[in-house]
Amino acid sequence: MIEVGPREMIIALGAVVALATTLQIMRRIRSSRYENIQMPNKKNDSISNENQEVSERSYEDHSEFPSGPARIVTRDDKNLEAKSNPDNLINISGSTLNIDSTYHRGLEQEELKVHRKKSIKDASSSHKYSADSIVVLHLEARENTVFHGEKLLNIFLTNGLRYGTKKIFHYHESDGGSDAIIFSLANSMQPGIFDLDQMSTLTTPSISLFLAIEDQVDPMAALNTLLDSAKKIAIELDGDLKDDSRSAFTKQTEDHYRQRIIDFNRIQIPGI
Repeated sequence: MIEVGPREMIIALGAVVALATTLQIMRRIRSSRYENIQMPNKKNDSISNENQEVSERSYEDHSEFPSGPARIVTRDDKNLEAKSNPDNLINISGSTLNIDSTYHRGLEQEELKVHRKKSIKDASSSHKYSADSIVVLHLEARENTVFHGEKLLNIFLTNGLRYGTKKIFHYHESDGGSDAIIFSLANSMQPGIFDLDQMSTLTTPSISLFLAIEDQVDPMAALNTLLDSAKKIAIELDGDLKDDSRSAFTKQTEDHYRQRIIDFNRIQIPGI
């Protein structure tokens, strides 16, 4: 019988410890190799997700409109939703204008070489127009009908409107289209613009005309131009003319707009 003494026990214990250490080292090496293989895939996934987030942020940041990028809808969708969902309509009757933020706030500065008798002191980007300084009219298609783009374009041009850089139409003091803007015309449907390349397929239930009183040399003459043009376009389109709250446009409405201009002129301080 083999006798096991202290020496033999120490040797056996050392062998066990050495074996355990070797196995642990091998396990770590194998685990490290596996992680190295997986890391590139994880890195690629991370880069892909990051690029997607950047792309989404870029799309949102470059939207021309305060509410973000326009929702893509079909031609039929936007016509069916137009009058049943007021949220689809642009709002240009307040102190800010959704289609252009503040209308002439730096709007086409090269085109707005207005020969005013008085200057507007605050022409910075922080300038906002008061609700009373904006005259708004809406022209709506009759029930169960819409306005068609090609007809709109033809009528706009024959009535002296010119296409502007903000993708809406403007009526200028002269036919050249490079001097002061009297009033502008936009699509009443979000996002409020006209795409000339899509006019042949465009339909809309409503268009909006608006005038900034304080940008006019002669506000009353500008209002007369706006009203005359709006009435003529309404007849040619066979549409219904509405006021800024989309109520029927009446003689009383016209008198109210004229009184607003009288009141606005009365409170202006010369030299400001």
